[in-house]
Amino acid sequence: MSAAATIPAYLAREAAPHAHRVALRGPVDGEVREITYRELFHIVERFGRGLGRLGVRPGDRVLFLADNEPRWMLADLGILWAGGVGVPRSADTTAAEAEWLLSHSGAVAAVVGRPALRELLPGGGAGLRAVVALQGEAEGVVPFRRVLERGEGDGPPPEPAAGGLATVVYTSGTTGRPKGVMLTHENILHNVRVLPAVCGVDPGDRFLSILPSWHMFERTVEYTVLATGAVLVYSSLRTLKRDLREERPQFLVAVPRLFEGLQKAFQTQVASRGLFGRALAGFLLSRLTAHTLHRHRLRGLVEETPPRRGFLRKVLSRAAVAGNAPFAFAGRKLLGRRLREAVGGKLRYGISGGGLLPLYLDVFLAALGIEVLVGYGLTETSPVLTVRDRAENCLGTIGRALPETELRVCDEEGNPLPPRHSGELQVRGPQVMAGYYREPEATRAVLSEDGWFRTGDLCLLTERGDVVFRGRLKDTIVLAGGENVEPAPIEARILMSPFIRQALVVGQDRKALAALLVPDPDLAPPEAEKRGVELEDLFRAEVRRLVTPEAGFKAREMISRVLVLDREFTIEDGTLTLTQKVRRNVVLDRYRDKIEDLYR
Repeated sequence: MSAAATIPAYLAREAAPHAHRVALRGPVDGEVREITYRELFHIVERFGRGLGRLGVRPGDRVLFLADNEPRWMLADLGILWAGGVGVPRSADTTAAEAEWLLSHSGAVAAVVGRPALRELLPGGGAGLRAVVALQGEAEGVVPFRRVLERGEGDGPPPEPAAGGLATVVYTSGTTGRPKGVMLTHENILHNVRVLPAVCGVDPGDRFLSILPSWHMFERTVEYTVLATGAVLVYSSLRTLKRDLREERPQFLVAVPRLFEGLQKAFQTQVASRGLFGRALAGFLLSRLTAHTLHRHRLRGLVEETPPRRGFLRKVLSRAAVAGNAPFAFAGRKLLGRRLREAVGGKLRYGISGGGLLPLYLDVFLAALGIEVLVGYGLTETSPVLTVRDRAENCLGTIGRALPETELRVCDEEGNPLPPRHSGELQVRGPQVMAGYYREPEATRAVLSEDGWFRTGDLCLLTERGDVVFRGRLKDTIVLAGGENVEPAPIEARILMSPFIRQALVVGQDRKALAALLVPDPDLAPPEAEKRGVELEDLFRAEVRRLVTPEAGFKAREMISRVLVLDREFTIEDGTLTLTQKVRRNVVLDRYRDKIEDLYR
C-alpha cells in the first residue's frame, strides 16, 4: 500500500477544493479557534514529520490518551501521516489500563491530552521514545508546538505500516477484557468513501462532535466530514444545548440515549405547563404520533412486532391518517417547532448509532419533524455496515447494507436463513477488520477464511433488505424452563414510560423475568405522589401497561417483579460504556444481592 492511499492522503485530495473553508472549530489553548482545510493539512504534515524525527517509524504503535478537541484530529492524522498506528483511548483511562494497553500494543510513544496524563504511563513514560502533550507544557513531555517545530521542512510521507494497518482500537465491550481490533486504511476509507452519498452530506454542512473521538463511530464520522468539505464543531454534553442553538448544525450524530434525552426534556417542558396546556399538548402529541405511525404503515415504512398487515389494517390506517390530519398539522406547528428550534432549526438529519433506537422514540422524532437515519455496525467493521435509506426511511429498522457490503442471517449451524427469520447477522465487505491484535484464536472464532464476520447480534432481514435488530446473542436470557428471551425489545418498550429513565431486564435461570428500573427524577416522584402510591407500585403499573400481548409480547416475556434503583447507570461508575450501552455483567454483579432478594 502506498502513502498516497492512506487516510490523510485521501482526505487531503478530497478536501483540496475546499482549502478556504473552515474544517475544525473548537477550543485550542483555552480559546475557540477555527482551522481551515489548508491549515489543517499543513499542520498534519508538520506534526507527522515531527513525530518521525522524535523516533516514530512506520508500523510503530502510538498510545493516544485524549478527549475531543481540534488537536485530537490533527494529532491522529499526524500519526497516520508518519506511518504510525494509533492506539486511542479516552483521557479517563486508569493507570492500570494504560499500563496494560502499552504492554499489549507494544507502543513506543504516547500522545496525551494534557501533561498530567503522563502520570498514567508506567514510570511517567520514561521507557518511551517520546510523550507528546496536545495542551500545556511540562517537564518530561514534548508540547504540541515543539513537535510542529521539529516537523518544519519538506519531504514525502513515509510508507504506511505493513498491511496498511492504521489503528488498533481496544473495544470497550460490555463483557470481558478489551480486544485490540486491527483496522487498515482501506477498511476505514470504505466508510469514508460511501457515507457522504448515503447520508447526503454537502460542503459547508455543520456537524457537532459529541461522542468520544477515539471511538470508531465518531472517528469515522469525523473523517467523513473532512472528506466532504463540511465543518466539524467540537461540543460536549455540558455545552450541547447552547451549541445546538448557536451552531445550528445540519447533522446531529449521537447514540440513542441522547435522542431519549431530547424526548425527556420535551416531556419535562410539557409537564411544567398548566392543566390546560398539559392536556392540549398531550392530546395533540397523541394525534400527531398516531398520524405519523399510520402514514408510515401505509407506505410499508415501519417494522413492528407483531406485523400490522392485511386489508382491514390498511382501511383502519387510512381512516386514522385522515381523521388525525387536522390535529397532526396543529401539533407539528405548535409542538414540533419547539423541538426543531431546540436542535438549531436547520437539522437535516439526526444520525443514530451505537445502540437500539426504540420504535416509540423513532415515531416521536419523526412526528415532530426530526428525521433520523439509524445506522449499525461494530468496531470490527470500521464501523458502519448499514444505514437507513433516505428515500425509504423505514422506522424500527437499522438500515440497509452499504455499497460493497454483503449480509446474511444464519442459524446456529451457520446455515443462511430466508427473510423474516431471526438468527446471527454475518457480514462480508471491505470494512471488515484484519483481525484481533495478537489474538489469532479470537480472530478465527469470528472471522472465516472466506471473509465472513460473525457479529454476535440477533437480527432478521426483511424482503426489501432492511435489517431489524433483535438483541445480542450473549444477552439472551434463558429461563429455568429453557425458553429464550431477548431483553432488548422489552427494555425498549418499558422505556416508553416517561417516568422510567433506564431499564435492565434480568432472569437468567429463573422462572420469570424481572426489571431493574431507574426513575426519572423530575417526573416519577411527582406522579407517584399524585397517584398516592410508592415508586415501585407506579412502575409495576407502567410495566403492566406497556408489556402486553397486544404489544406483541409472549407470556414468557412478561415482567413479574420490579426493582427500583436509587442511582443511574453511568460511564463514571463503569455500568455504561462510552457509547451509553449498559454493561450487563457489571450491573448484575453490583446488584447481585438485591436481585436475589427480589426473587426470594
